[in-house]
Amino acid sequence: MNSFNAKTGIWSSAGLTLCMATWMVCFAGIALTSPLFTWTGMSDYLEYAATYPQTFQHLSRWVMLLFGPLWMVLIHAMYERTTGADRCRARLSLLFAIMVALLTGVAYFIQMTSVRFQMNTGEPAGLDLLVMAHPHSILTSILMLGWSFFLGLSSLFVFPVFRGSKLQQVLRYAFLVNGLSGLLAFAGYVLQVDVLTFLFSSVVTGGAVTVISVASVIFFRREMDTT
Repeated sequence: MNSFNAKTGIWSSAGLTLCMATWMVCFAGIALTSPLFTWTGMSDYLEYAATYPQTFQHLSRWVMLLFGPLWMVLIHAMYERTTGADRCRARLSLLFAIMVALLTGVAYFIQMTSVRFQMNTGEPAGLDLLVMAHPHSILTSILMLGWSFFLGLSSLFVFPVFRGSKLQQVLRYAFLVNGLSGLLAFAGYVLQVDVLTFLFSSVVTGGAVTVISVASVIFFRREMDTT
């Protein structure tokens, strides 16, 4: 492995670790500073957003906007170190990672720009199905397609390339868990089973991605030390 590829693996996985840590802090901050909102209409949501601080909501979305590109770079670094059949698997994982970056980026960027700008005008006409708080939000559907379905496929195609050392075994099973969790979260969303969606898209996937991120920092650091 060349040193530049190892460095991209280190900084992308370190960036992912920071993203996940910030996301967890924001998740706790939202729970502590505002009650759970149940959709009852756009006017009620505007009142809710005006009444309770939205700092953690905004920060979490901006941070997760970075998640997709960082995941894509990490998978590319893993692809570059593979050969033979593993290279084909990693290439497919990279293609799915590109979809993760594209879909999650589009969903979060529209939410944090166009939707937020329109809400700030006090004239939210036409925003009902775009606001992520809406149970049938178009942006949430786009986000779930990237965050659950394509993230799951990306993980399932890359997990077989890790074998051998204990660290590689950690990465192997973390990617496997993340892949299965993503597909289960996607199934829960499509079937409208909210408990299943929340459990696998937030708790299990969040934990698995955190393990992947931290283990990848160590993995590429060791790889760079051997080049």
